[in-house]
Amino acid sequence: MLKLWLQGLNDEWIINNEGGETWSPYDVVGHLIHGERTDWMARIKKTLSNHDKEFVPFDRFAQFEESKGKTLDQLLEEFAVVRRQNLDEFKALNISGYKEEVGPWAEYLTIMHR
Repeated sequence: MLKLWLQGLNDEWIINNEGGETWSPYDVVGHLIHGERTDWMARIKKTLSNHDKEFVPFDRFAQFEESKGKTLDQLLEEFAVVRRQNLDEFKALNISGYKEEVGPWAEYLTIMHR
């Protein structure tokens, strides 16, 4: 959906923000990439492991440095690749045995029923 919404828009739409501490669409896509690479899947793996369970703090501003020199089209492609990799990896996890830990939320997590 992000590609549909953002690809082909001119810089006025993708680079500008609403002022103050707001983010542009370009910034948001970079933030999503950083989250895919460092946050949710890494936290799931850490939670399921038998080792150190301390989470590395999430740097919610890392995209400003990591996205430098990239076009929005490059970021959109990068996001599509890392999201697909993470979803494939997530689907491959055997999490059906964690229903008790998830509690009442298990009924809303269809992946728990596979």
